[in-house]
Amino acid sequence: TVTVKVRRSPVYVVFRTGSRVLTRGDILVLDARGSQDPDFPTQESQTFKGTFQWRCLTPIRSACFGGSSTGMLTNVERCRQDIGSKIQDGLVTFQAPLFDDLEYCQYARGVLMFQTSDFEVGEYKFSVEITSFDGRRASADVFIEITNVRVPRIVLTMVNLRERYTVSEPIRIVGTEEGQTDDVARTYSWSVMVYERNPKYQNELAQELGNDLENPYTTDKYTFIDVTQYYDTRDTERFDFSENSPNLLIRENVLAASRTYKFRLNINLETVSGYSDITFTTAGLPPRGGRLDVDPQNATMDTERKLDAPYWVADDLPLTYDFGYVAEFPGETKTVQVKFTTAALPVPKHTQYFMPLGDPLNNYSLFVFVHVGTPYGAVTTAFTTIQSSPPENVTESVNEGLDRAAKIEPSNVLNTLDYVLSMDPDNPDTHDKILDIMEAADDNIPVTPNQLVTQARIISTIVDSGNVNDKVLNALEALVIKAANAGAFTPDRSAPGGPLASLMLSAMGG
Repeated sequence: TVTVKVRRSPVYVVFRTGSRVLTRGDILVLDARGSQDPDFPTQESQTFKGTFQWRCLTPIRSACFGGSSTGMLTNVERCRQDIGSKIQDGLVTFQAPLFDDLEYCQYARGVLMFQTSDFEVGEYKFSVEITSFDGRRASADVFIEITNVRVPRIVLTMVNLRERYTVSEPIRIVGTEEGQTDDVARTYSWSVMVYERNPKYQNELAQELGNDLENPYTTDKYTFIDVTQYYDTRDTERFDFSENSPNLLIRENVLAASRTYKFRLNINLETVSGYSDITFTTAGLPPRGGRLDVDPQNATMDTERKLDAPYWVADDLPLTYDFGYVAEFPGETKTVQVKFTTAALPVPKHTQYFMPLGDPLNNYSLFVFVHVGTPYGAVTTAFTTIQSSPPENVTESVNEGLDRAAKIEPSNVLNTLDYVLSMDPDNPDTHDKILDIMEAADDNIPVTPNQLVTQARIISTIVDSGNVNDKVLNALEALVIKAANAGAFTPDRSAPGGPLASLMLSAMGG
């Protein structure tokens, strides 16, 4: 027996705007509505399904508004709103709040607003703890530096927002100036910080003052340490940056894995300067230490095989396993990876009841692979070579394969037809039967990048054999429309649907 424990994903905080400089007297908006529960994702313009608990500490790390030394904000009242006046923050427009005699108020669930006229010049620390309805918690801090001078405001956003970012892929940050803009010349630069243990933190003193409510120890145990000297954004081999643009591209394998970074965009005008921060966490290292086994390794293509990917380990769990084989582009030397299943598997084992024909010019060799991935997209690929030779009776195996494809579960239809076509690639009668089965099952076949690539490869192989009758061209046209409607075309060949455009062009003679 096998015991499987299923647990909820961790929730995480998302601030619409991160740490930044704010002119004293401006309204401070803290918006954490976009915080995420991966099991019940917060959609755009919606609010995290849970509760928000806020804290505020002054530049000397005392409670902003009295009360508990933790700075917890309690009995937060709702904001009255000025219908005739609006403010903008984080590229979102709000009705202006009417504070009356309040120092802060709740504009909406997950949104607090503060009047800052009485704030001191210095860095305030705000924290929010989110709690899902089933008790999962997460917290995050944002630091607001109050200044007496008017500074420009830049909103930083991550491209493809996620909980953690894989260091083996490029990471993009986009800056957008907010509020009134002018023609004053400005330049940009970046500072880089990493979240580490605070060298100023004294553990013995913290324990000594831990229960002293009158004189609590206020030094943070962890803080962001400036590491800009190790991450020069002017280095074009590691970053793509211009001092005239607020955007930044961090190239792959520049950052360390499993670290929390703060990237600070410094905005420099002739007389004043400001900054805006964005904080993100990198994923752990890709899976490592495992292998791919196939049993039996050498057999005919209609032999059942057991695929196993044991011993893989990674910092981030659980792992997923995507098995498949490497096929050549019809009529070309390029290759495409064809996956055996519609989606990656949660277990390292897969039974494949048939394989496509191996390369006749290389002892029927066939490259089989497994993509081992983490929840955050870090992937390692392992390959092995097997032998997949023709069955003893090709005609009988073709007929059995066609019969199986006509009856099998829709997500497995295309792989079965691909197997049949590899046995009999030049027979127009087999082509027609394959296209008939494909058309009959089309409405039920999942529209995923993997399925579309397999379908395109089948049609392209038929065209490459010289068969360009009306049935083939109609199937090609229908596939182009379906792929376009699904938004599956991408210029990135490494993406799941990357080979799709090339296969389509190959089928059309391009």
